[in-house]
Amino acid sequence: AAINEFSEIKISFSPIASTKMMCPDMTYPDKFGNILSNVKAYHRENGFVELKNSNDEVVIVLKKIDWAFASI
Repeated sequence: AAINEFSEIKISFSPIASTKMMCPDMTYPDKFGNILSNVKAYHRENGFVELKNSNDEVVIVLKKIDWAFASI
């Protein structure tokens, strides 16, 4: 997906492309793509980013991770 719009509070993404070659069960990738396509705004604070839909409901929460200390 590409970022279509980006400002201080708004963000939107182009449709996500996916392939079934590596994911025979597309339940979660499809769900993630559908949610991401409805994201219209975001809020950043304390290492978190909340992605919100057009009703200002939080649909995805992302957490910043310092990869130097992250365990895999």
